[in-house]
Amino acid sequence: MLRSAPAVPSVGPGDVRTNVLLSSPRGNGWVSLPGRPRARSAAQRIPRASYPDLSWDQVAASVLAGIACATAVSESKGRRPSDRSRDLDEPSWREFRARLVQKEQAAGGKDMSDAEDAGWLHSTTLIEKGSVLISRAGDNFTLDQQYFLHAVILILKRDEGGDVGVILNRPSQCTVDDLGGSKLNAFQEAELQLRKLLASFGGLAVEEHPWQVSYGGPMHSARDVERDQPTLLCLHRCDQEGEGMDKGDEIIPGIRWVPFSRAREMVAAGIARQEEFLVLSGYCGWSRGQLQEELEAGHSWLLAAADQQALFGGRFQASTPDLGMRQWERLHEQLFDLASSVDRFDDQTARAALERWMTDLKPEQLNPSLKVSSPLLRSQTITAGRLLRGSASSWILGGPPELRPAKPKSRGQPPAQYLHKAVLLVLADVAPDSPSVLVLLTGPKIGELPKGKGDVFFGGWAQPKKTHEVLQVPGGYIWGQLTFAPGVLEELLDSGAIEEARGSTLQEVLAAPPALRWATAGGCIDSINEASAALLGTAQQKQWYRRYLGIAVEELRGD
Repeated sequence: MLRSAPAVPSVGPGDVRTNVLLSSPRGNGWVSLPGRPRARSAAQRIPRASYPDLSWDQVAASVLAGIACATAVSESKGRRPSDRSRDLDEPSWREFRARLVQKEQAAGGKDMSDAEDAGWLHSTTLIEKGSVLISRAGDNFTLDQQYFLHAVILILKRDEGGDVGVILNRPSQCTVDDLGGSKLNAFQEAELQLRKLLASFGGLAVEEHPWQVSYGGPMHSARDVERDQPTLLCLHRCDQEGEGMDKGDEIIPGIRWVPFSRAREMVAAGIARQEEFLVLSGYCGWSRGQLQEELEAGHSWLLAAADQQALFGGRFQASTPDLGMRQWERLHEQLFDLASSVDRFDDQTARAALERWMTDLKPEQLNPSLKVSSPLLRSQTITAGRLLRGSASSWILGGPPELRPAKPKSRGQPPAQYLHKAVLLVLADVAPDSPSVLVLLTGPKIGELPKGKGDVFFGGWAQPKKTHEVLQVPGGYIWGQLTFAPGVLEELLDSGAIEEARGSTLQEVLAAPPALRWATAGGCIDSINEASAALLGTAQQKQWYRRYLGIAVEELRGD
């Protein structure tokens, strides 16, 4: 879903280019209409407007927004000058467009009596700064990128480099201190304490609580193992501008983007409250045109425009106990009638996958320095003929992309739920600087040989180089191999995602039906929690077979 994302955007005016075709803005309002136009000479040519990069839906949305603006200006005639100037300075063009949509909905018989109190929200086809992405109901992100399940994303930046946004409803149990992101040098710490002291002289008791961190996306996040320090973004919800208030980069009216250091200064000075800020670790990025392609495909996203009241309601930070689900459900229900407009499906697996992903979003998981080191299990040489087992709980989310078996001629590595409760056979001695080659012994049936010569089972992505490398098993053949990058197999053994199978021979394992080979190779479940995880892993594996191999596996090995 994410590929070659643009860099994290810098805060600054004029940073975003959009395809909206409207009158030139002045401040937060609109330039007043000119008086009688000057006569043009016959020789003067008027250039025609062209829209080479816009679809008809986008052009139509732009024209409607322009009509809404003109309508609002027309309605302002007859008011007092002070009223007209206030209307031109305060409302944004998004509000004009929303009013037009509300009028159309009211004309269509939809009850809009509570719309004003709840803010405004409507679907759109135009991606712009401040747009809202809402993941579609379904299992599109169940196997991979589970952080997008039931996600609400605010677009912070859109330009020629691509799109940047943050997930708003992925709370975590982490604080900024857990991630090591609040360390200040001596001068900064002294300045912060001075601000608190000055605020106390003014009668304000400033107490700074631990700053909770939400997961904003996979790019430069606390889960990015290649970065020692995650990127912290900070959204500020403020309806009014007070003295000393940092304007920051306004995303939508009432929501600004400020550096985290500035947020701490504002709280220390008593000019803002800590609960007005949402601290996010990481962001989401799409290359140029990628998000538009995903929207047009229609499988992943709904696109909407909203004000801050509709987007957040009375609570800025999503609730940790409900996994941020309530915010997604509320916005989804406002856009669609779930009972009629959205295809119903069994949401249990998707919710369970999200819960599993959120469970891993803990300080010891996000910050490697907090983890307790475990003894390495790679001391012995892994030789050809060795049997290995896949864990019953480590492959539910597909595994980290950098640790998945390679798929030839593929941009990214597909999730690896097929390694859940798997049995693997090492085909060649594992060398430190060479790829590891294995074959999957528990793969599903993918075909049949002609003339009743047996069945063909999935053994991996890579095609065997020689005919004799195709493994013959009772009832047929296993076709394919798995290749791990140098050092990956050892790392998987260290983490427990793959275990050594002891006490069983290859002949004993192959003599058992595929559904029983994991248990024959010594696999067992030691706790109720692991049993619950194994059930989810089996459901994930079944879905993986259907999506990536086109096989509907009705019966899998028992748990």
